[in-house]
Amino acid sequence: MSVTPAGHDFRVGAVLRRSWRIFAGGLLFFLGVPALIDAAVVATGGATVLLLEHAGGDPHFGPTAATVGGFLIIILAVPLNLLGQAVLLVGAFQRLRGEPIRASAALKRALARFLPLVGLVLLVGLGLAVVGLVCSVVLSAFVTLLGFIGILLVPLFVAPVVVLLVMWAVIVPACVVEGLGPIESLVRSADLTRGHRWKVLGLILLLVIAYVFASELTDAILRPTSSDLAALAGFALIAAWTAYWNCAAGLLYHDLRVAKEGVDTREIAAVFA
Repeated sequence: MSVTPAGHDFRVGAVLRRSWRIFAGGLLFFLGVPALIDAAVVATGGATVLLLEHAGGDPHFGPTAATVGGFLIIILAVPLNLLGQAVLLVGAFQRLRGEPIRASAALKRALARFLPLVGLVLLVGLGLAVVGLVCSVVLSAFVTLLGFIGILLVPLFVAPVVVLLVMWAVIVPACVVEGLGPIESLVRSADLTRGHRWKVLGLILLLVIAYVFASELTDAILRPTSSDLAALAGFALIAAWTAYWNCAAGLLYHDLRVAKEGVDTREIAAVFA
């Protein structure tokens, strides 16, 4: 088994190129999973609204039905998207090993890690909320004291949240691939990204900017023709971006481990065998 020496250079461009090859090589799978999940969530929420409106009979009941439907969409979206992210990640590693994508094996592995992933998301959400709240309170105090000058300090108080997002960039791969619990996944991600966080931040910014640009361009082209067509295109764009994002997350985790630990692809992906 060949092993890449630890300290091997980690390159953002290489992650993006190889992610694209993996994504393009399993296009139906990588597009189908997020599209199926989003369609299921929207359809369930929409059906709930229609059923509630029909059962209520009163036209004034519509806003209540819409609220219940929206709440149901949120409740379904979080766990299903977590599951979908894990499935896409396993599929990306199957492709990385040069194997055909086995959707059933990917789903089995994702289901096995579902509860730790839920705990991980709750922990991350709590951490980001606490840090964001503290930064907001302190920033508000500075703005009150300094006026306009205090507003110039906004980037300084946004930075802690950004740092956490970069540190935790590979928490899902750490949880799914290594079978770690929520806290261990956070620690593992922080360790893997240490020494490469500027590059990780650059990768995240590139993907976010690319999505925003594509979204705005698509909307500007299609909305004058048809708002429904623009909405459909936006739905497809989200599915495509989600799929590619997860391919990139898998490659990011892989290349960080290669760079820091000198392991090879087969050793990292042995858990999926």
